[in-house]
Amino acid sequence: MADRRFTDLLDESAIEEVLHRAEDLLARNRHRGGETTLPPSPPADLPTLTEVDGEAEGDGAAEDESATRRSDRALEVGNLRLEILAQLAPVLDRLVEAQVVEHLGPLAARIAQSVKEQLEREIKAIVGGAIDKALLSEVERVESARKRI
Repeated sequence: MADRRFTDLLDESAIEEVLHRAEDLLARNRHRGGETTLPPSPPADLPTLTEVDGEAEGDGAAEDESATRRSDRALEVGNLRLEILAQLAPVLDRLVEAQVVEHLGPLAARIAQSVKEQLEREIKAIVGGAIDKALLSEVERVESARKRI
């Protein structure tokens, strides 16, 4: 069971749907305004760790601009992740549901079997006790009737 892939749980149309949505999402984010956008290269003025460590004071404006660019990029990446998750949510829901059914189905069957066995034992004990009580009562009644005769 560990060697199964999540695609084993989907039919071909669901896999095609996931792939189509992923391609659309990637295409939409690759092409903005008709030109292909590549991940931004690091700014030329971005210092290395050793340069920053060696500097006592830095240019505040350049640091603010660089921080703003990094913040904007992080926001874009975060938004992209949220958009991908939103588009994949229905597929993920089906995958989770399939996993739950696959794993909880056998568990529920074992629980139902255990409850059935326990109920059978309890019912047999109750019915057996009632039969014993009824038989003892009938034996006492018959013996009492014989003594009167």
